[in-house]
Amino acid sequence: MATIKILGKNIEINEPTRINELIEDNNKEFIVATVNHRLRELSYKFLYDAEVELIGLDNTEAISVYHSSLRFVIAMAFHNLYPHMKIKFKYSLSRSIFCYITNDDTVNIPKILEEVQEEMKQIIESDLPFERLTYSREDALKFYEDKGYTDKANLLEYRPEKTVHFYKCGEYMNYMHSYMVYSTGYLTKFNLMPYDIGFIIQYPR
Repeated sequence: MATIKILGKNIEINEPTRINELIEDNNKEFIVATVNHRLRELSYKFLYDAEVELIGLDNTEAISVYHSSLRFVIAMAFHNLYPHMKIKFKYSLSRSIFCYITNDDTVNIPKILEEVQEEMKQIIESDLPFERLTYSREDALKFYEDKGYTDKANLLEYRPEKTVHFYKCGEYMNYMHSYMVYSTGYLTKFNLMPYDIGFIIQYPR
Protein backbone atom coordinates (compact mmCIF):
# COMPACT_ATOMS: atom_id res chain seq x y z
CA MET A 1 0.00 0.00 0.00
CA ALA A 2 1.16 3.54 -0.71
CA THR A 3 -0.11 7.00 0.16
CA ILE A 4 -0.27 9.56 -2.65
CA LYS A 5 -0.69 13.25 -1.92
CA ILE A 6 -2.31 14.93 -4.92
CA LEU A 7 -4.42 18.10 -5.29
CA GLY A 8 -4.54 18.54 -1.53
CA LYS A 9 -5.85 15.01 -0.90
CA ASN A 10 -4.30 11.79 0.34
CA ILE A 11 -5.14 8.74 -1.75
CA GLU A 12 -4.32 5.16 -0.78
CA ILE A 13 -3.36 2.76 -3.57
CA ASN A 14 -2.80 -0.99 -3.32
CA GLU A 15 -1.36 -1.71 -6.76
CA PRO A 16 0.82 0.09 -9.34
CA THR A 17 -1.24 3.00 -10.64
CA ARG A 18 -0.76 5.48 -13.49
CA ILE A 19 -0.80 9.17 -12.63
CA ASN A 20 -3.72 9.86 -14.97
CA GLU A 21 -5.81 7.30 -13.06
CA LEU A 22 -5.50 9.53 -9.98
CA ILE A 23 -7.04 12.51 -11.82
CA GLU A 24 -10.81 12.84 -11.47
CA ASP A 25 -13.12 13.03 -14.50
CA ASN A 26 -10.29 12.42 -16.98
CA ASN A 27 -9.36 16.10 -16.69
CA LYS A 28 -7.09 17.00 -19.62
CA GLU A 29 -6.08 20.34 -18.14
CA PHE A 30 -2.89 18.72 -16.81
CA ILE A 31 -0.11 17.79 -19.26
CA VAL A 32 2.60 16.20 -17.09
CA ALA A 33 3.35 15.84 -13.39
CA THR A 34 6.15 15.67 -10.88
CA VAL A 35 6.41 12.69 -8.54
CA ASN A 36 8.52 13.58 -5.52
CA HIS A 37 9.79 16.55 -7.57
CA ARG A 38 10.82 14.45 -10.59
CA LEU A 39 9.11 15.15 -13.93
CA ARG A 40 6.97 12.25 -15.14
CA GLU A 41 4.50 11.53 -17.92
CA LEU A 42 0.90 11.00 -16.89
CA SER A 43 1.29 7.37 -18.03
CA TYR A 44 3.93 6.79 -15.31
CA LYS A 45 2.93 3.84 -13.11
CA PHE A 46 4.16 3.54 -9.53
CA LEU A 47 3.46 2.11 -6.07
CA TYR A 48 5.24 4.06 -3.35
CA ASP A 49 4.56 6.97 -1.05
CA ALA A 50 4.75 10.16 -3.09
CA GLU A 51 3.71 13.74 -3.50
CA VAL A 52 2.33 14.36 -6.98
CA GLU A 53 2.10 17.84 -8.49
CA LEU A 54 0.03 18.12 -11.66
CA ILE A 55 1.35 20.58 -14.25
CA GLY A 56 -0.64 22.47 -16.89
CA LEU A 57 0.09 24.82 -19.75
CA ASP A 58 1.17 27.66 -17.49
CA ASN A 59 4.47 25.77 -17.09
CA THR A 60 7.33 25.82 -19.64
CA GLU A 61 8.07 22.09 -19.27
CA ALA A 62 4.43 21.28 -19.97
CA ILE A 63 4.52 23.53 -23.05
CA SER A 64 7.59 21.65 -24.31
CA VAL A 65 5.81 18.30 -23.86
CA TYR A 66 2.72 19.70 -25.59
CA HIS A 67 4.47 20.91 -28.73
CA SER A 68 6.59 17.73 -28.98
CA SER A 69 3.39 15.69 -28.87
CA LEU A 70 1.84 18.01 -31.45
CA ARG A 71 4.78 17.46 -33.82
CA PHE A 72 4.23 13.71 -33.47
CA VAL A 73 0.55 14.02 -34.45
CA ILE A 74 1.41 16.23 -37.43
CA ALA A 75 3.96 13.66 -38.62
CA MET A 76 1.36 10.94 -38.06
CA ALA A 77 -1.25 12.84 -40.10
CA PHE A 78 1.20 13.30 -42.99
CA HIS A 79 2.09 9.60 -42.78
CA ASN A 80 -1.59 8.64 -42.98
CA LEU A 81 -2.43 10.97 -45.88
CA TYR A 82 0.83 11.41 -47.80
CA PRO A 83 3.17 8.56 -46.88
CA HIS A 84 5.58 9.50 -49.69
CA MET A 85 6.18 12.98 -48.28
CA LYS A 86 8.94 13.72 -45.80
CA ILE A 87 8.59 16.69 -43.49
CA LYS A 88 11.12 18.51 -41.35
CA PHE A 89 10.56 20.65 -38.28
CA LYS A 90 13.17 23.33 -38.63
CA TYR A 91 13.09 25.99 -35.93
CA SER A 92 10.93 28.13 -33.71
CA LEU A 93 9.50 31.27 -35.28
CA SER A 94 7.86 33.78 -32.96
CA ARG A 95 6.92 31.00 -30.52
CA SER A 96 5.73 28.81 -33.38
CA ILE A 97 7.37 25.87 -35.16
CA PHE A 98 8.31 26.06 -38.84
CA CYS A 99 7.85 22.90 -40.91
CA TYR A 100 8.32 22.12 -44.58
CA ILE A 101 8.16 19.19 -47.02
CA THR A 102 11.67 18.14 -48.02
CA ASN A 103 11.05 15.94 -51.06
CA ASP A 104 8.31 17.70 -53.05
CA ASP A 105 8.29 21.45 -53.79
CA THR A 106 5.33 21.32 -56.20
CA VAL A 107 2.58 20.73 -53.64
CA ASN A 108 -0.32 23.05 -52.85
CA ILE A 109 0.47 23.89 -49.23
CA PRO A 110 -2.94 25.44 -48.32
CA LYS A 111 -4.80 22.40 -49.70
CA ILE A 112 -2.50 19.95 -47.93
CA LEU A 113 -2.79 21.84 -44.64
CA GLU A 114 -6.58 21.75 -44.83
CA GLU A 115 -6.50 17.97 -45.24
CA VAL A 116 -3.78 17.46 -42.61
CA GLN A 117 -5.67 19.58 -40.09
CA GLU A 118 -8.83 17.53 -40.66
CA GLU A 119 -6.84 14.29 -40.20
CA MET A 120 -5.32 15.67 -37.00
CA LYS A 121 -8.79 16.55 -35.74
CA GLN A 122 -9.90 12.94 -36.22
CA ILE A 123 -6.76 11.60 -34.51
CA ILE A 124 -7.29 13.96 -31.56
CA GLU A 125 -11.01 13.17 -31.25
CA SER A 126 -10.13 9.46 -31.18
CA ASP A 127 -8.09 10.16 -27.99
CA LEU A 128 -5.46 7.57 -28.88
CA PRO A 129 -2.91 6.78 -26.14
CA PHE A 130 0.84 7.22 -26.63
CA GLU A 131 2.80 4.08 -25.83
CA ARG A 132 6.48 4.35 -24.94
CA LEU A 133 8.66 1.56 -26.36
CA THR A 134 12.35 0.82 -25.84
CA TYR A 135 14.48 -0.41 -28.75
CA SER A 136 18.15 -1.18 -29.04
CA ARG A 137 20.13 1.42 -30.97
CA GLU A 138 20.74 -1.16 -33.72
CA ASP A 139 17.02 -1.91 -34.11
CA ALA A 140 16.25 1.81 -34.15
CA LEU A 141 18.83 2.38 -36.90
CA LYS A 142 17.32 -0.42 -38.97
CA PHE A 143 13.83 1.04 -38.47
CA TYR A 144 14.87 4.41 -39.89
CA GLU A 145 16.99 2.97 -42.67
CA ASP A 146 14.06 0.81 -43.79
CA LYS A 147 11.83 3.91 -43.77
CA GLY A 148 14.42 5.94 -45.71
CA TYR A 149 14.90 8.47 -42.90
CA THR A 150 18.64 8.81 -43.34
CA ASP A 151 18.89 12.07 -41.37
CA LYS A 152 17.40 10.46 -38.26
CA ALA A 153 19.52 7.35 -38.75
CA ASN A 154 22.62 9.55 -38.90
CA LEU A 155 21.68 11.20 -35.62
CA LEU A 156 21.31 7.84 -33.90
CA GLU A 157 24.76 6.79 -35.13
CA TYR A 158 26.27 9.19 -32.60
CA ARG A 159 23.91 8.46 -29.73
CA PRO A 160 26.00 7.21 -26.76
CA GLU A 161 23.11 5.34 -25.10
CA LYS A 162 22.52 1.73 -26.12
CA THR A 163 18.74 2.09 -26.17
CA VAL A 164 16.30 4.44 -27.92
CA HIS A 165 12.79 5.37 -26.79
CA PHE A 166 10.11 5.33 -29.46
CA TYR A 167 6.47 6.28 -29.13
CA LYS A 168 3.63 4.42 -30.77
CA CYS A 169 0.17 5.87 -31.39
CA GLY A 170 -2.31 3.71 -33.25
CA GLU A 171 -0.22 2.04 -35.96
CA TYR A 172 2.26 4.91 -36.25
CA MET A 173 5.63 4.91 -34.49
CA ASN A 174 8.42 7.49 -34.28
CA TYR A 175 11.33 8.58 -32.11
CA MET A 176 10.80 11.59 -29.85
CA HIS A 177 13.41 12.94 -27.46
CA SER A 178 10.80 14.58 -25.20
CA TYR A 179 8.14 13.24 -22.89
CA MET A 180 4.65 13.04 -24.41
CA VAL A 181 1.11 13.79 -23.29
CA TYR A 182 -0.96 10.79 -22.19
CA SER A 183 -3.12 10.66 -25.32
CA THR A 184 -3.96 12.62 -28.46
CA GLY A 185 -7.11 14.02 -26.84
CA TYR A 186 -4.95 16.50 -24.90
CA LEU A 187 -3.87 18.33 -28.09
CA THR A 188 -6.90 20.45 -28.88
CA LYS A 189 -5.12 23.82 -29.01
CA PHE A 190 -3.12 24.49 -32.17
CA ASN A 191 -3.24 26.16 -35.55
CA LEU A 192 -1.50 25.52 -38.88
CA MET A 193 -0.80 28.37 -41.31
CA PRO A 194 1.04 28.48 -44.67
CA TYR A 195 4.33 30.33 -44.42
CA ASP A 196 7.00 30.79 -47.10
CA ILE A 197 7.86 27.34 -48.53
CA GLY A 198 6.12 25.47 -45.72
CA PHE A 199 3.88 26.21 -42.77
CA ILE A 200 4.02 27.25 -39.15
CA ILE A 201 2.49 25.47 -36.19
CA GLN A 202 1.08 27.68 -33.45
CA TYR A 203 0.67 26.15 -30.00
CA PRO A 204 -0.31 27.49 -26.55
CA ARG A 205 2.09 29.96 -24.95
